Amino acid sequence: MKEAGIAVAGTGTDLERASEPAFVEKKKGRVSLVAASSGNQHFMWANYPKGGLMARPGVNPQRLTFEFRVDPQTMANLKDFAKKLNIVKPPKHGPEGAFGFLIPGAQQWGDPECFVEGERCEIISKCDPRDLERNLRSVEEARCMSDLVIVAHHFSVADGPRGDTPPRFVEEFARAMIDGGADIYVGHGWHRTLGIEIYKGKPIIYGIGNFWANSEFLQRVPYDSYDAWGHDMDRLNTLHPALHPLHPGLDSSNETWWGSCLLKAEMKNNTLAKLYLHPVELGRESTREAQLHRRTGSGEHPLTEGRPMLARGEDAVRILTRYQKLSKAYGTTIDIRDGVGVIDLT
Repeated sequence: MKEAGIAVAGTGTDLERASEPAFVEKKKGRVSLVAASSGNQHFMWANYPKGGLMARPGVNPQRLTFEFRVDPQTMANLKDFAKKLNIVKPPKHGPEGAFGFLIPGAQQWGDPECFVEGERCEIISKCDPRDLERNLRSVEEARCMSDLVIVAHHFSVADGPRGDTPPRFVEEFARAMIDGGADIYVGHGWHRTLGIEIYKGKPIIYGIGNFWANSEFLQRVPYDSYDAWGHDMDRLNTLHPALHPLHPGLDSSNETWWGSCLLKAEMKNNTLAKLYLHPVELGRESTREAQLHRRTGSGEHPLTEGRPMLARGEDAVRILTRYQKLSKAYGTTIDIRDGVGVIDLT
């Protein structure tokens, strides 16, 4: 990316470099990018050197904590279940009276899940405060050294099944970034479009969706991927990257994988005036059937051409209507004008 002249942020040889902003010089000002990721495995996180050990390279994490609040009867059932299996383990972190157990196989990750008794069952996710403080420091640095600060946040964990609303910790993180001086928040990694909130006059784009469908054309696929997709590992030498299923998108019906929007922000005096949403499609319709528009190859399993192209007609309307519906919950109005979504704050 750097060789191509593209500024990158969010990874590094240690945690300090992974956390630092990237900067781009333009004629009308200096733009910065701070990037963080939630939901990765522990070994993917960058860290600091300590005790003679080298730092681990990796991503800039925004970790999170989960609190599972359950009603009294459910708590009694959980305690009975854990006691009979002899897997009770108090959580290291959590409010007073929290209950925890650790399933065998998850023991390598340490702390058990935290269960708290309440009136009803719900899952509450929160930002890890140390990571949040570190990422806010990066935003402060970016704000002091640039005219426009963008925060990009990859997240792939949900408060239950992945749906059409972001997890609680994402809303907490996005608003904290704006409060800390960011001008634009962009969420990704959900692989579907989510709503847009205008928070204190600044855009929070909770889910920007997919912009490129190139995974079907990867020529280097690791051993673990073939195993994860259920291929016969005894025939590993005969397996190749064009097999199906091997890449996400068409392994199940998905109306949101193949469409998103290219967003254009119009700023006046460093303040958002308008946000334009130009719908794009990646070679398939944004319907459950994901009908093919453009394909590559002539194999038995159709491969999507994959490049982002401007969506037209009903497909464009579906993509924009979804944004419109999900943004309404945040009090954001999106007008659809000549195939383009418009958020007008003037």
